[in-house]
Amino acid sequence: MKKYRIIYTSLFTLFVFLRLLKLGSHSLWVDEGFSWYTATYLNITELIKNRLAAGHFPFYFLFLKLWVNLFGASELSLRLPSFLTGVFSILFFIILSRKVLSSEKSRLLAFVIFGISPYGIGLSQEARMYGMAVLLFIFLITEFLKILKGETQGYKIYSLLVFLFLLNGSIALLPFVILNLYLLFNLNNQRAKKLVIINIVCFVLLSPLFYTIFAHSRFSRIESFYIKQRFNPGEQLNFIHYWLLDFFSETAGLSGFAVSILNLGFLSLSLILILSVAYIVGATRLNNPERRIFLFYFLLSIIPFLFSYKIESRYLFYLFPFLAICWAKSLESIKSKKIFLVIIITWGLMVCNNLYIYYTIPKSSWGEIAEYLNSQTQKDEQIWLFPRFCYTVFSYYYKGKAEVVKINPANLPTTAKKDINGIWYVHWMNASLPWVGGKHAVYVNSYIKNLLSGNLKFKNRKVFPSQRGNTEVLHFIRD
Repeated sequence: MKKYRIIYTSLFTLFVFLRLLKLGSHSLWVDEGFSWYTATYLNITELIKNRLAAGHFPFYFLFLKLWVNLFGASELSLRLPSFLTGVFSILFFIILSRKVLSSEKSRLLAFVIFGISPYGIGLSQEARMYGMAVLLFIFLITEFLKILKGETQGYKIYSLLVFLFLLNGSIALLPFVILNLYLLFNLNNQRAKKLVIINIVCFVLLSPLFYTIFAHSRFSRIESFYIKQRFNPGEQLNFIHYWLLDFFSETAGLSGFAVSILNLGFLSLSLILILSVAYIVGATRLNNPERRIFLFYFLLSIIPFLFSYKIESRYLFYLFPFLAICWAKSLESIKSKKIFLVIIITWGLMVCNNLYIYYTIPKSSWGEIAEYLNSQTQKDEQIWLFPRFCYTVFSYYYKGKAEVVKINPANLPTTAKKDINGIWYVHWMNASLPWVGGKHAVYVNSYIKNLLSGNLKFKNRKVFPSQRGNTEVLHFIRD
């Protein structure tokens, strides 16, 4: 027992260090820019309206507003709440794994997968609400299992956890619905009936906010438009393929390998299949009710994404602890020591490579770009920024002399001011992703470049290459 205590303490220290490493040195990315902007520049009423329109509950952002008022708005300060929730998630994951896994070997494997996963490290280093959601879900599912097994009568604690989890808004809805579907299939259990009642009461209390999100959020309108006007089954299957590869490989620490085989359909599908089968095998080796719950979550999680225009790995945050547990159980079932060692060593090398990439290549280039433009731009120049929502993160870093013009796709410019001698065109290339701007973003980008170099006769002087590579910076000057 003392030996395992030393191992767990050493691993915990390593995992905390990995979450702390470069916490304040990577530039904010676009979504983090929204977090900073809403928490810093909007008053409380504006913040609530802004976040509800974006499809989020405002509570995390209200907390962040209080946080930055107390501790400032540096990258380190903005991410520190997520770091702290990440640290506590590691600790409480140990409790969950002990509740679900019977052997110390499988618990240790699960702890390593959970603690060293680049997916978990990323959530702990991002000024968003997902780290808190992971922590609350681990809390919630642990208490849920204890009640179902009759190990506790902690319905009050469970009620509080459900309410707090639902305060995360739209991202909490899918795991909450799946939990209730599982309970509805097990209503012969009296404890399951009580849990359903608690869930309904908590949801009803927050139902006005959920109604506001789905009735008035711009993303609900986009989703409706996508399904009615732009849905294409073949294209949607490609989205799902990319989403599954991204989520599984990022969680397992195989993203570097996954990127290299993304366009090789057979290999990338094989990787998805192997990781999925490993999950299912691990889940089937668990005891009830864990076995049924883990399989229930895995299978039902895919259904909503068959129709969603926007598929991102962080929306499946709740599967993260389940993956670690099931993969660990699957690894434990390997009888051959040689095969086990080969898998562990190969996986370990890939994870190390992924972590090296994570810490050496910035997730965002906005700080790098803004620092360059701070020293290069002049008063008689403008910065044309597309898409316009990038202004939040860009303005965090840009302190230069040039006026920033946010390109509106619905009202594209046709000319430039006569006294402007130079225009810097900053283009976030992810805008062309189908769930961001798609083909219209490609059109806007082409239009802007043709306008500047053609109709307005600006000369394209130079290009600034960012280290990240997903943001284009062109400098046009008067011919």
